[in-house]
Amino acid sequence: MTHYPRLATGLLYALLALVSIPALAAGYTLGNGRIYFSAPDNWPMIMERMQGDPQFIAFQVPDTSLSGKQVLSRVTVTAHQVADIAEFRSWVKTQVRKSHRLPGYKAGSKQNSHRFVYHALENGLRMRYLEQYYFKNGYAVQLRCLRPQHDQSGQAWKSTFDRGCRQIAHSLDSR
Repeated sequence: MTHYPRLATGLLYALLALVSIPALAAGYTLGNGRIYFSAPDNWPMIMERMQGDPQFIAFQVPDTSLSGKQVLSRVTVTAHQVADIAEFRSWVKTQVRKSHRLPGYKAGSKQNSHRFVYHALENGLRMRYLEQYYFKNGYAVQLRCLRPQHDQSGQAWKSTFDRGCRQIAHSLDSR
């Protein structure tokens, strides 16, 4: 009988270890396989365009809160073929100008030439946008992470969303 508490404790530690493991990642490609990235498995793909230019893949980030019923939290990776770094910079400027025209646009902090944080309104709800740009293998790549600024799901959900967005950014950086 003295072995049961050890067994139970061991099982508890094993379960806790599983819970703390981040969501597994699925791999995706754009640009005829020239752009690779990974995204959390529990983010369903909701749209894709794999032919033509630009190409993109969009993921829904499940949010069961009240704000999740009002807006769709999502992450999109877009690849647009460019000739050189000058065309890449021009494309980034065009995308940034488009963001300035969104309803309720307000610039956020931590801006640089390839990373932009801003807020805008969608369905009357203030949204936080994070856009990062990459010049990779002849493509201008945009990562856009879009979630409610003040989501009702709480800090744990926001942290999970932001961690998944960083995961995609890291995978775009690494290849």
